[in-house]
Amino acid sequence: MKKYILISLIFSLVSYGYSFDNKEVELFLKSFENSVQSHQKKQVLEFLDEDYKKSQHDEFLNGNTKQFLNELFCGNLKNNSEEFKCAVFDEITVIKHIEFKQEDELIHVFFEVKCNDEIILVDLYLKESIKNGKKELGVLGAVG
Repeated sequence: MKKYILISLIFSLVSYGYSFDNKEVELFLKSFENSVQSHQKKQVLEFLDEDYKKSQHDEFLNGNTKQFLNELFCGNLKNNSEEFKCAVFDEITVIKHIEFKQEDELIHVFFEVKCNDEIILVDLYLKESIKNGKKELGVLGAVG
């Protein structure tokens, strides 16, 4: 009986500990969007998954924040799905998530990013992790 209770407790902690409800995801996304719209570069970087930031921003781009942020918000134009474009971070006027959905271990987020009177459809992901005993979300973008 003790083994059953212990196994049940461990299973419930593991399966519950990594999940966020929709309200938590919405709050995270709204805060992220506010930081992007107000062009707060340091705040936006804080929303990134730590491993992703380290590999892409710090190592691959040698800490070039301007290039990193300009390349983070890329996708096809809403009115021309065959034209791929990247938003200039400092010229983004509106960013809003259209929807998000759980895909395996990640949350896939679909954004509309308005920059220079064009709307770019941007896909980013959220990764769930536990840091210092606290669960948190981090943004992931393209690699390479």
